[in-house]
This record gives sequence, structure tokens and C-alpha cells, in this order.
Amino acid sequence: MKSFFIRFGGPLIAGALAVFLVAAMKVPEGLTALQAKHERIRRLEEENAALAKDIAEKTERIHNLRDSPSGQELEIRKRLKLQRAGETAIIIHDQDKK
Repeated sequence: MKSFFIRFGGPLIAGALAVFLVAAMKVPEGLTALQAKHERIRRLEEENAALAKDIAEKTERIHNLRDSPSGQELEIRKRLKLQRAGETAIIIHDQDKK
């Protein structure tokens, strides 16, 4: 009995593996779908990394503004388009935005 498994077990396993690989390539959800999923995962990981970097930059900016009253004033004046008495503002219009 042992000699049967020793003699035919290796080729039998190799044959089953070959049948499995051929079936995996033929099935529409086979290797092509797996590659597409890996590509999508890679793109999402890149997007997550970019978003994490953006969040870190914005968090740092918030901390800097929280600790700097002059930075807060400058940001408020810039957003509300305010200026102090005697200051001159230069407004440049883009030629493309007509």
C-alpha cells in the first residue's frame, strides 16, 4: 500500500495541481480578476497615503495657527479680504477667467 502512494502520489498531486491551475485560468473570476483586485488595492493604498499626508499637513497648519495669534489674524484677513488702514492690496485678475 505504501509503495502505491510513493509511486503514484507525486504524479497524482502534480496532475491535480495542473488541473486546478488550468481551471483557475479559464474561470472569469480567475487570475485576471485577482490581478485587477491587486491593482485596485494598490491604487487605494496610494490614495490613502496621499490622504494621510494631506491630513498631517492640515493638522500641522491647525496647530501652527492655534499657537500664533498673528498667523490667525493674517489668515482671517486673507479669507475675509480685509486690510488695515494704510495697507495697499494688489489684485491680479487671471486672463483665462473671463
